[in-house]
Amino acid sequence: MIGKEYYFSTWDLIMSKLSRHSKVENTDLSKNNYFCSELVACLYMSLGILDKKVPAKNYLPGSFSSHMSMPFVNQASLGPEYIIEF
Repeated sequence: MIGKEYYFSTWDLIMSKLSRHSKVENTDLSKNNYFCSELVACLYMSLGILDKKVPAKNYLPGSFSSHMSMPFVNQASLGPEYIIEF
């Protein structure tokens, strides 16, 4: 992903939430830009631990919170969160 641009579109997010049958490829790593949580979701899908039924672009950073229920497969789960201070 080196050299690829960060991208976020509110319109794309709204449209992806409204469309239940998105034909977008979930793990398309050839894109020219990514939203941060979309990139993480693509990685998890490529590893086979995140359900591919939900398009990667539908995930927000808060989706990966321990308070959310992620559609992991193969008994995968996230560990506890850690606070990092700079």
